[in-house]
Amino acid sequence: GMEALLEAVDLKLQQLVVRAVPGLGSQKALEVSRPSLCRVRFPDDLSVEEAAERWAFLRKHCRLREDSIAAEEKATTVDVLMDDVARAKFEQRFGPGVLP
Repeated sequence: GMEALLEAVDLKLQQLVVRAVPGLGSQKALEVSRPSLCRVRFPDDLSVEEAAERWAFLRKHCRLREDSIAAEEKATTVDVLMDDVARAKFEQRFGPGVLP
């Protein structure tokens, strides 16, 4: 059912991270997704449960820069190193438009 579907989607996302690069002179050349810096906002009106779920996801799938945690107008932000797979999973789980 739903669990099998989620596992299939997860596998497909992981496969997309590493893909062959044509024209590099080697049939085994690979393109590897590199983490990029991303600022994640936790709006002040976010429920405690939702904030905890997002934080747990980021700790599991990303590299947090805890020294970057800052209070901004109506939100708390943290910088994370996030690869394409983690970004896709985050947006799938928490909705599009949450990440910049």
